[in-house]
Amino acid sequence: MKIIDETPLLTHTQKSLLEICASKPFRLGDFVSLDNILTKLKVNVHIESGKPTRSVDDYYDKAREYWRKEYEKLLEMHRRNPENEYIREKWQKAERKLGRSRCERKAHLLMRLLGLYDSEQNAIILYPEAMADADASKIEEYLVSTFAHEVMHAYFNRPGHEKYPYALLVEEPLAEFGMLLYLHETHSKYYDWAHDNVSGKNCCYGYGAIIMDQYLDGDSTLKRYLEEYKIPIGKYQMLDFSNGHIDIPKEGDFVDVADQPFVVEWTPVYSIPPTYFWDEATKTLGLDGDWRGMHVLSDCIHIWLHYNLSKDIEHLYIGKDYICDSSCRDFDIPTMVSPKHKELTSINGILVRKEDYKDIESFGEGYFKLKRDDKWGILDSKLKPITPFKYDKIKDFDENGLCEVKIGQLIGLVNKQGVEQVPVEYEDIELLHDDENHQNDTRYYKAVLNNKWGIIDSYNNKITQIKYDDKSWRIGCSPKFDENGLCKVKIGKLMGLVNKQGVEQVPVEYEDIELLYDEEDHQNDTRYYKAVLNKKWGIIDSNNNPITQFKYDDIIWWFDENGLCKVKIGELMGLVNKQGVEQVPVEYEDFELLHDYEDHQNDTRYYKAVLNKKWGIIDSYNNKITQIKYDESMYCRREFDESGLCEVKIGKSYGLVNKQGVEQIPVVYEKNIIRKRITYVTSKGEVTRRECEYGVKLNGEEFTIDKFGKRIKE
Repeated sequence: MKIIDETPLLTHTQKSLLEICASKPFRLGDFVSLDNILTKLKVNVHIESGKPTRSVDDYYDKAREYWRKEYEKLLEMHRRNPENEYIREKWQKAERKLGRSRCERKAHLLMRLLGLYDSEQNAIILYPEAMADADASKIEEYLVSTFAHEVMHAYFNRPGHEKYPYALLVEEPLAEFGMLLYLHETHSKYYDWAHDNVSGKNCCYGYGAIIMDQYLDGDSTLKRYLEEYKIPIGKYQMLDFSNGHIDIPKEGDFVDVADQPFVVEWTPVYSIPPTYFWDEATKTLGLDGDWRGMHVLSDCIHIWLHYNLSKDIEHLYIGKDYICDSSCRDFDIPTMVSPKHKELTSINGILVRKEDYKDIESFGEGYFKLKRDDKWGILDSKLKPITPFKYDKIKDFDENGLCEVKIGQLIGLVNKQGVEQVPVEYEDIELLHDDENHQNDTRYYKAVLNNKWGIIDSYNNKITQIKYDDKSWRIGCSPKFDENGLCKVKIGKLMGLVNKQGVEQVPVEYEDIELLYDEEDHQNDTRYYKAVLNKKWGIIDSNNNPITQFKYDDIIWWFDENGLCKVKIGELMGLVNKQGVEQVPVEYEDFELLHDYEDHQNDTRYYKAVLNKKWGIIDSYNNKITQIKYDESMYCRREFDESGLCEVKIGKSYGLVNKQGVEQIPVVYEKNIIRKRITYVTSKGEVTRRECEYGVKLNGEEFTIDKFGKRIKE
């Protein structure tokens, strides 16, 4: 628990008192102390100055209007059915609550505001100056009791319960009861004073003491109610007190229609047992209770229900005790069902029996799979079967609108009309992903039969023979058509590439084959692959034309933005172009492309080349830009910056070299160079050029230089 008292307004003793009280063992729900409640719910306690006054806005006016309407409605029903005890009891309760709602407001406003729980800020605020103004000699009593009262509100607002309405006339007396319960169970010396204080309040708060007395007389349900609160009850509900006994509102149904939540207020249908509700904002009709045989009642009941409720019913809600004839279940209205109903539920807005649909699963796009007699079938959005219940397994619909179904050990594909578009005759089926731009809607699948696989389309047309072996991909890679429209296939230990017409465009004659990705802008549709023949790598195009000899031990790179690919023989490397020419001979120990942030004036690109564990810079035609003399450093950036300079290192000294191989910044500085980017813009915000300045260190002094090595004044 964190107490924030910036002024401060509390003495050290008073602050310690709150901390001690908060730490005392007190079990409420899953919590073990007030401190535990505040810590887990991340509620801080703020101590603030001032003597604020209470405000209830128009709450009591609306509460009085609500109970006036309830009273008048129930009075009319009582006059029609004077012998009905259920209606008589509800009418008498409504009369008492209407009377209370008329006098509550004034008594509430006369009470001092000593503290509050701010649900938006999730914070408790205590006003010790207001407490001292009430009775300075009882500051500790007010401090502890108000603190405990507001902790109850924080508890009521715990996750999962904060969505329910704040029913002032129920929640405030419950918070008082919770405070008294805490003081009693922790054997606080302030309990008797607090009980007398609550008893003397002339508004709903005073019921807190009556609830406490009723609890001490053996009514254990009251603590259970406190622990479960906040629960779904109407915003204007209140406790009912008669014959020295408190009745608490029962938990109702919390309904969320079109993101407009509300708590259900059930109303009897004249003298007939069933109840209903109507929510005008969401056009929702609720039905609960026993509606069996309602269809044989006089038409006046139906007219009363339909026309008095505006007739425009857009949603239906079924309460937890709803019973009806089977003829009353076919509602053509989106339906919701109380989760507490034992037999009924709603699936996709349709009222069904739980027992009939206990093995139902949604698998997207409004479709469901249902298991009956140990077999699966597919239902549409109206829960109408579109396939027989004959499958042992059904998977989700794929991007082609087909779902995999299985009978025994064989698999097929079913469309959204329930047709087996691919018969159940294959041992396995797997969608072939397609990286090529689609020219039509044809999609392809890998299909397995007799432990061999081939390619079919989504209508079971055979694209290839079913003759290939099932190990064409590395572990974790799915079969697919690449961006050239080719798919890797394998027979025995040899591989090739087949196109979408089923032609082996690259014969099955290589030991391995992989697409070489190309970062260069494509001038034509030629694509390249690296392939293995007699344990040596070479490059071919997508039509099996050899680009290089099969002589390399590895082909490490894809084609970079310069159209060059790194190749390796033994421990040496070179760069080969798309014509198969070794544009950079295989004579270096390693290569790395040097990124270039300077605006390019030509097509020259540069590489870091390693020889005898030293490195230098060459261009893409193997012209030596610098000597191969520089040392490796993890701190040197492999790039030409906006000033056209690249950082180099010899021994422990650093410098910068330009694209002509000149050390424009001498290699004399003592630590790696700190680059500072400078952007030049016009008054209109247009960028004219970008350059760099450099932070360096020499003879222990740190300073900044420009791209020519000239010192810049700080």
